[in-house]
Amino acid sequence: MKPMEALEKGVRRIQDNVLTEEIVYEGDAEFEEICDTFNEMQAHILAEQEKNRKYEKARTEMVAGLSHDLRTPLTAVRGTVKALMDGIVKVPEQQEKFLRTAYRRTGDMDVLLNQLFYLSKLETGNMPLHLKNIDLAHFIRSYGEGKRESLDPEKIKLSVSVENAEGQVEADPEQLHSYGPHQPHPRENRG
Repeated sequence: MKPMEALEKGVRRIQDNVLTEEIVYEGDAEFEEICDTFNEMQAHILAEQEKNRKYEKARTEMVAGLSHDLRTPLTAVRGTVKALMDGIVKVPEQQEKFLRTAYRRTGDMDVLLNQLFYLSKLETGNMPLHLKNIDLAHFIRSYGEGKRESLDPEKIKLSVSVENAEGQVEADPEQLHSYGPHQPHPRENRG
């Protein structure tokens, strides 16, 4: 009865979420094997719980970070629109610059919202992947061009070098498009 009592106590400990105390039994080989298997199961449950805890922490931090990052462009757009509504900016060239800035910030928000949507799809298992070979140099060049378009050329200069980025990678072009740079139409020049 000793091994049965040890197993019963082990089951109660698992029900109470106490997963660090192993069953120690020496005696009949069959019962030793059962107790060892029970300990392995308990260790596996503990490892899975730790993995889930780390995943949940990372997910929570990512959502919090994206939410925080979303506030920055939203505040900028709100401030720009408010300045235009209040008539603070009266020169048409300045108004145009403010509108371009607001428009660029909405693009930033779109990227962040896509990241939240992507995370949601991953969590629900609804993220279909259709892997294809992608030219790495082309992707990097497109990414740089997309970033350059969103920057103020008077303040920031961006250059992209793809000399050592030759080769193909296997990726989902749709996911890269929603998560990365503007993907040119197939008829556009890839030069």
